[in-house]
Amino acid sequence: MKIFNKQSKQTREYLQASPDRRRAILKKQYLANRFGTSERERALDHLGYLVEFARRLNMVEGKGGSQPIPKPSALRKTDLLASVEVCAEAIQEDSFLQRDGEFCRCWTAFEKLLERVKTKDGTENFFEMAYLSFYLAGLILKRHITDGTIEKGPEIISIEGYRAVAAGFARPLFESVKSPADQLQNLADNLEHLARA
Repeated sequence: MKIFNKQSKQTREYLQASPDRRRAILKKQYLANRFGTSERERALDHLGYLVEFARRLNMVEGKGGSQPIPKPSALRKTDLLASVEVCAEAIQEDSFLQRDGEFCRCWTAFEKLLERVKTKDGTENFFEMAYLSFYLAGLILKRHITDGTIEKGPEIISIEGYRAVAAGFARPLFESVKSPADQLQNLADNLEHLARA
């Protein structure tokens, strides 16, 4: 999904807004998207957007070329994290997802980590782990709602720098996971561990 097209009215509205109004405009534009017709389809749409926004937060699209790569801590003040936050609010308000106990445990831990990222300082490594956790949580939770199976290790983990970041997690998320319930438990534990860091 692209919230903004450089030529669009949405972009102009967003860019012309004062910084304190931009988040509200982001949320309004996010909620204007078309979502599935059933509760489950809407939930999967929200989780799909979460995966996409968190992927962008990790890959920092457009960072190539002559642009310097920003420090992970600097991304807290960007639209990338604000997009993750807006999507997370919509997921929190989704009654279909809130009826799933396993999902709720992970989601509570996700929200604690998101709040920690927004409000407290930390090392660059902490922020790298948090952003990667947001992305992996989106993938694992979407897989849980889609078909209840184990999410296999995504391609991002095969990239050397991300593999090193993932190695710092308290519990494994992909290797040696024997069931979807184990994967969700490990995810919740990792999110909670990072939120306390």
